[in-house]
Amino acid sequence: KSITSPVVRRRIACLGVFLCLAVVLVIARLFYLQIYRTDAFHDKALGQRLRSVPVDAHRGTIYDRNMNELAVTVSSTAIEAHLMEIKDPEKTAEGLAQVLDRDKTELKRLLARPGVRTWVARGLDGKTARAIEEMNLDGIRLVQRPHRIYPNGKLAAHLLGIVGVDNQGLEGLEYALDPLLAGVAGRALVETDAVGRYIPGGVQRNVSPQDGESVVLTIDKVIQYIAEREL
Repeated sequence: KSITSPVVRRRIACLGVFLCLAVVLVIARLFYLQIYRTDAFHDKALGQRLRSVPVDAHRGTIYDRNMNELAVTVSSTAIEAHLMEIKDPEKTAEGLAQVLDRDKTELKRLLARPGVRTWVARGLDGKTARAIEEMNLDGIRLVQRPHRIYPNGKLAAHLLGIVGVDNQGLEGLEYALDPLLAGVAGRALVETDAVGRYIPGGVQRNVSPQDGESVVLTIDKVIQYIAEREL
């Protein structure tokens, strides 16, 4: 048929209208996704890249009636392994084993297991921490964590109790008053790539921890010492 025939012109017109509608629909969809829903999709994408890292709160101090410290929290150095960044678990385990006096096979199994991160050691002294830092091992980082100490040694030990490695009360007053002493842990949100490695200069959001409340007991440190000595 001739292109000038009415039938052909109607078909061309219908095709043109159809194409125009298709273009309008595509533009509308793009506007909806990129303009109207941009904040929602941005937050969703960011949420997939952000990883939550807990930040421990400092436990409150326990005092005797005269404000002498019976239990305090100090910062100590710990080793955190970012498993996705460790290229050679065997070599890394060998280096750590020499400094930490730990079994190489045990450390290799710890570093080669699936996951994102894990604790390798806690409560390091300054000399050990410096030795680890100088080794500059991939995926091995030194971080500060709260550590519970008792300045008077075993004084009132059964009364005070103990705290676990994760800052939770396990026995004695540390356990009985744990909701008061423990505080509320915070968290750090860090941006990671598809395999869990931190993105340098990426987004970071911090929620500060709330330190625990301190407690003043009715006991007297000196009288407690005398009583324990006589018993």
